Amino acid sequence: MLSWYVTIIIVSEDFDFLVKFAEICRQTRLQSRDTKLLVITSLRDAKQIQNLLNQFWTYSMMSTLFLNLQQATNSSYRWGLYSHLPYTASGPQNVQIGVWSPKRGLMTKKWLQKSQNKFANFYQASVNVTVLPYLPAWREEKETLANGTVKTVYSGADYTLLMSIANALNFSFNIIPSASWKQVDGQVEEGVSMMATIYHIVLPERTTRYDFTYTYENAYLSFSTFKPSLKPQWQALYYPFTDEVWIVLLLVFPFFTLVLTVVIYTTNQLQLDVKVGGVRIGQELLGEFFGQDLMRHFYNI
Repeated sequence: MLSWYVTIIIVSEDFDFLVKFAEICRQTRLQSRDTKLLVITSLRDAKQIQNLLNQFWTYSMMSTLFLNLQQATNSSYRWGLYSHLPYTASGPQNVQIGVWSPKRGLMTKKWLQKSQNKFANFYQASVNVTVLPYLPAWREEKETLANGTVKTVYSGADYTLLMSIANALNFSFNIIPSASWKQVDGQVEEGVSMMATIYHIVLPERTTRYDFTYTYENAYLSFSTFKPSLKPQWQALYYPFTDEVWIVLLLVFPFFTLVLTVVIYTTNQLQLDVKVGGVRIGQELLGEFFGQDLMRHFYNI
């Protein structure tokens, strides 16, 4: 699908097919909040229309209209236009919002335009919301009241945002706790909760599973490292290597001193300008380790 801003039209008189379509539509997210769905059918049993509108998220919570054949004679046809309104002053209800016939066309009720936006007013209904404590976006603290009962107090940027949305759309909310981010996502996907009002990074794989609101906070990646403090001079000598490395160096230092001493006294190829002994060789090896020039002492260069 190239764009979510489309209208889907389904034509079927098979009740089982409409049930299966609703399930697949929810699983694959074929329909988003901006997609409109028109179901054209001829179900004679009015209870079947009621069941479809009441039981399936695709038909009840999304922008869906049912055009059902009510009357079919040789001279006239008439279809009823139905929709489910999840939030009204009288609670959730299925309503007939219009009638269509070939002769008179579509006749709708005056409040049809208002009913198209199902979430403009929740009429103080309670909405399930999934949360996970995540500082500083969402904070939960226990507070003991005067009568001894323990009350959970919520705060944070995301809680403030949720309160603002609830006041604007006229709903209260029931907080459903979660133990992990996977559970947060799962409860929204399964319809246990309507939304998860917690700072959530927009990733491509997540957009295939649920909808996001507008981005209200940006996250930036940065690389940092610990800045070492200045060490005393004697520690600056010791600091570059670990304890294990120093132990190995102390063990091999006498060995290489002995090897170099034997090499010097058993070869006639070296022309030395100074007398050297085992102590001097050890000193030169130590000096070489600390960046001193061994060659100028052992060779006439």
